[in-house]
Formats: sequence, structure tokens, C-alpha cells
Amino acid sequence: MFTFIFWLAVVVTLGVLYICFVPTGKSPITGLWSTLPNRQEYMRAHPAEVTPNGRPQCFHCHSPETLDVGLARFTDFRRTIICSKCKRQLWREQD
Repeated sequence: MFTFIFWLAVVVTLGVLYICFVPTGKSPITGLWSTLPNRQEYMRAHPAEVTPNGRPQCFHCHSPETLDVGLARFTDFRRTIICSKCKRQLWREQD
């Protein structure tokens, strides 16, 4: 009886860990991130917001300063580029 309970606890624990830590790609956060344009698409969609040196700027407040933030955590390989002034999401990148 003890062996059965022990293995049941192990299986349940592994199942919970799998559900919590294995990404499935179906997260609402990932879904929203994937709808953002990449840098080239952003620059094609907003050609007036490209500076003379080729850097894109915010289409909303026209600030050239951006922040590079991780999607789910600081070290996430999926990056969102946001405007440092108005905090609007501009485009996505993937390391």
C-alpha cells in the first residue's frame, strides 16, 4: 500500500511540474506577442517613423528611445520592444 501511495505521489508531482514549467505555446501572453510585427514589418508599416540613421521610433509619441523587455521574465528569449516614453508595444524580437 505504501509503495502505491508513494508512486502515485511521484506521478502527481511530476504531472504538476510538467503543467507548470513546460511551455505549450498556447499561453495568452505568447499569443499577444506573436501578433506584434517584427522590426522590419514595423518599419514598413510606419515609414515616417524611421530616423535618418535608420532607427525606428514610436509611432504614437515619436520618441526614439525604446526598452527591450523579456516577454515572461527578464531572461526570456522572446523580447518585446516598447517605447520608453509612452510604454506602447512596438515590435517583437526573438534571440
